[in-house]
Amino acid sequence: MTTLLDHAIVACERAVKTGSQVAEACRVLGSLLQGMGQFEEAVYWHTRALEPQVNKAEVLAGLGKLYARQQQWTEAIALYQTVLQAEPDSAGAYWSLANIYAELQNVEAAVQCRQQAFKLSPAWATPTNQLELGNQLLQQNQTLAAIACYESALQLQSSFLEASFNLAIAQTAAGQFEKAIAAYRHVLQLDPSYTRANVNLAQLLQQQGHWQAAIDCYQQAAQHKEQPSHLYELIGNLYFKQGLYSQAIPMFQAAIQSNPAQIWAYHHLIESHIRQQQWDEAIAVCRSALAAGQTHPWLYTYWGRVLTLQGETEESVAWYRQGCVARGWRQCLDRDYHFTQDWFSHNIPIWQTFLEPIAHAVGLQFLEIGSYQGMSACWLLDHILTHPTAQLTCIDPNFQPLFKSNISKTGSADRVKILEGSSHTLLPTLASSCFDMIYIDGCHLADYVQRDAELAWPLLKPGGMMIFDDYTWQDPAYPGQDPKIGIDAFRSQQPQSVILHQGYQLILRKELAEL
Repeated sequence: MTTLLDHAIVACERAVKTGSQVAEACRVLGSLLQGMGQFEEAVYWHTRALEPQVNKAEVLAGLGKLYARQQQWTEAIALYQTVLQAEPDSAGAYWSLANIYAELQNVEAAVQCRQQAFKLSPAWATPTNQLELGNQLLQQNQTLAAIACYESALQLQSSFLEASFNLAIAQTAAGQFEKAIAAYRHVLQLDPSYTRANVNLAQLLQQQGHWQAAIDCYQQAAQHKEQPSHLYELIGNLYFKQGLYSQAIPMFQAAIQSNPAQIWAYHHLIESHIRQQQWDEAIAVCRSALAAGQTHPWLYTYWGRVLTLQGETEESVAWYRQGCVARGWRQCLDRDYHFTQDWFSHNIPIWQTFLEPIAHAVGLQFLEIGSYQGMSACWLLDHILTHPTAQLTCIDPNFQPLFKSNISKTGSADRVKILEGSSHTLLPTLASSCFDMIYIDGCHLADYVQRDAELAWPLLKPGGMMIFDDYTWQDPAYPGQDPKIGIDAFRSQQPQSVILHQGYQLILRKELAEL
């Protein structure tokens, strides 16, 4: 039947273009469509067949519609372009072309055709059509033009929910935050259960520092969502950031109850209990998470941390080892390393990504500023600095007794150079351009970190990496001395440094062209 319809459409198109037997071609096409059960289309073509004077442009437009329905886009476009040659002011032809271009993902052409249709016939600028044009403009990143379309749609229909929502999205993209907030509030006046609007508004309010208002929006969204666990976690995070741990705890608990697999809710719940010095509760959460099948390494590390904070230092050692094993560091257990703190193992995945490409290489030279009990040093010796010619230099003002003990257990103590004293005094004594990697984890005050970096940078080989620990860490006891401040100040003096990773740690590469 489709083949017969194709033949009938082509025959009708030929008849219109030659001006021969047009009425008969329209009648045949109408009868065929009637037999296919497409009665509305059949009426249209039978009507054309009865007209005393055939409107060629109208018939070609009708054929274009049939082609489009069969997704014969090239033929449909050609016919509508023929219509526009005959009738350049045909808003309908422009709109039909716009729909076809939209189907073909040619957004630019679709936008141009819709705009031309509006220009030729303002009546086409209905709220729905304005919305459609606004969406396509937004897809093209023509944000301000999209905003104008949504606003025009709302002037015609103030209760148009989708136009209000998309207006808020566009205004957010344009940096018009207060207007976006007002638009989201309008959406929620129309539909208080619109979960996505509540969440988007909450995120926007949070960015603007209106945390309690953001919490209210998340809570409203949670009331209308079947699985609100993520929303409860977001609420808990906002309370946590404000130091309101007693309010955060029930939110994290609700998140876990709603979805026991919400792993980061466990993480923040444990941390909240720790901040409240609720040691038993923190361990209970660790235990319940493990019982629920959660085996994330940080669960073991947290358990060890709680024991350390309780003064049960020796008991914490086994849990830190278990966390390291869970991160793939089996030697930590096999070699009986003894760590009573773990501020390093969470960095292992990042270090593996950036250091494994050079692992086991001949003659590697690494420098570590700040060694504590030797956890990072032992990991490097076990996984990266494994070749007999590789060496590690460690600088610390006061090496912990466990450092030398742990290093000796690696079997590579002869390849570790220990320099005890101030890094600011010792770094200038080292040879320039001799290290493949430098890890800065000493004093965390901004000025001290900056000076460490300035003194260490000349020691780094071109192409080498410098890793800063605790880039985003903040110590309320030393306002204005966050590590990030000093690190960023250093980076501003080194425009040729390249950021390889930016998170809790910052990893830079020294470009080859610098020296």
